[in-house]
Parts: sequence; structure tokens; C-alpha cells
Amino acid sequence: MNESFNYNKNSNNKKVPIIICITIIVCILVFVFFKFIKDDKKSINNNSSISTNTNNNVITNSNNTSKLDKNGSFLMAIEDAFYITGRGTIVTGQIERGTINLNDTIQIIGLKDEIKTAIVTSIEMDKKLLNTAEAGDNVGLLLKDIDKNEVKKGQVLAEPNSIKSVSKFVANVYVLTKEEGGRHTPFFNDYKPKFHFRTTDITGVIELPSNTEIVNPGVTASMTIELTSPVAMEVGTNFSIKDGDRTVGQGTVTNIY
Repeated sequence: MNESFNYNKNSNNKKVPIIICITIIVCILVFVFFKFIKDDKKSINNNSSISTNTNNNVITNSNNTSKLDKNGSFLMAIEDAFYITGRGTIVTGQIERGTINLNDTIQIIGLKDEIKTAIVTSIEMDKKLLNTAEAGDNVGLLLKDIDKNEVKKGQVLAEPNSIKSVSKFVANVYVLTKEEGGRHTPFFNDYKPKFHFRTTDITGVIELPSNTEIVNPGVTASMTIELTSPVAMEVGTNFSIKDGDRTVGQGTVTNIY
């Protein structure tokens, strides 16, 4: 009886180190497994961040990122326009540069050959009436004697004679690569994408220089562009080129006709 008891006791004593070893091995495997998953996720996140930053850099470089110009001539792209019975036509948008005051005279430019003149009779921001607003402010402006069908999204309000309405211009354009979300193929003559200026998309035709047959993705080139409708622009105005839902190019106006 004692011998049997001693045998079992010795057997149990031998099992303890084995169980401890197995437990340690399992713990190590679990630790390695979860560390691998964590590192893998971190790598994916870093890659996504790099990809996003790359695309953002491309977009940012083509848009207006300079400091707000509060002293320049007034300019605001129209984001929406609506009519309120008893008040008149109100347009909304963010002031791109300059300041606007009550009773200032402005011009409505773009999308139409005719340039309309109006007087700002009310300025509203965050449900408050103001006497003045400046670059960076999101405002609603009440325009005197302007019908709803005379103004629409994509046009701009500007200080009189400060900016032109242009259909044909020359620009330096960077063609995005497929890794940046752009085209897989190059630009050719007579390519007819859409051109995004501020709050509007306008179809246009690309004309390459006489010594250039194609413009490959990843290349910056000069090209002449003719739009189907005029847009308010000046030398230095930035725009993007769209093919369907994709942004395939970023450009800066270098000359206007």
C-alpha cells in the first residue's frame, strides 16, 4: 500500500515540471501570435497613412493653401442660391479673399456671358446680421434686384472689374499617376474631361503644344484648355481635372485669353 502511494506521488511529481513547461510554451506562442497581429495591423495602418498623405499632398499642392488674403479684392464662390419671399435672393459661400460691407456693389461672374451687377443689402453669419465680413467667413449675402434664375452655384461674387470671365486659358497641369488615384493612360489631344473650379465642374477640351503628342501620368506639362462655359479666373487660379469620379490632374492657370 505504501509502495503504491509512493509510486503515485513520484508519478505526480514528474508531471508537474512537464505541465509547467507546456504552460510556458503555450504562453510564449500566444504572446508571439498577438505581437505578430499587432505589428501587422500597425504596418497596414502606416501604409494607409502614407498613401493618404501622398494623395492629400497632391490635392493640397493644387489648391489654394496660402494664408487668407483679407486685404485683396473681394471674391466669393457661390455654393448655393435661393429666394426668400419678401426678402429676395440670397447666396451662400465662403469668402475667398478680401472683405464685404453692407451696400457694397459686386459683380456676378461666370457660367454666363453676361456679367450682372448687384448691391449687398444684408450680410448674415451664424444667424447674426453683420456690417462686414472677411476672408474665411461662411456667409449668406442678400442681393438687391437679383432674381433667383440670375445667379447659381459655380459663379462668383467679386469686386467690380477685379477678375475676368474666361473660357480659354493656358495652364501647367500635373497628371496624377494610378497610385495617386489618377489615370492608367496618358493625356492626348482633344481629351474632354471636366474641370473643377471652386464650386463648379465645367467640360473642356485639352490642346497639347505642337511638339507634344501625349502627357504621361506623373508628368507636369503646359496645355491650352477651352471650356464650354466661361469661369471666373486669373493667373494663379488653381483647378482640378476630373474623369468621372476620379481626379486625374491638378493645374494652375498661367495665361488667359
